[in-house]
Amino acid sequence: MSHVEPRPPARQREIEAQALAVVPPCPSWCALPTGHPYDSTASHDPSDHLRLHLSEPDSAVREVYGRVEAEESNRLGEVHVDPATVAIYDDHPRDLTAHEARLYAGALVEAADLLGRIKAS
Repeated sequence: MSHVEPRPPARQREIEAQALAVVPPCPSWCALPTGHPYDSTASHDPSDHLRLHLSEPDSAVREVYGRVEAEESNRLGEVHVDPATVAIYDDHPRDLTAHEARLYAGALVEAADLLGRIKAS
């Protein structure tokens, strides 16, 4: 038998819909489309809606890249944005050649500089 989450009472569903009806503006550095939606499937709590703010969209992926990221949650209209951090990505973790290490270093410096400018503003 599969476990089914109980549906929230009608009033709670109404409150959730009102809370999500107006999406707050993104931080100025977010490269995603203005007003990008929340994702209710990203959380274990169905009343907690999440979205990421990214300084560079996934479509801009390079061999190695760094970007600034911040997670925003909306729980029944109470919005919280976590402090922005630097994330670095590549195809898979491994030992680095000198060239790859320079790519990582460049990506980290670029993302760290952006994060520094964000924190200063």
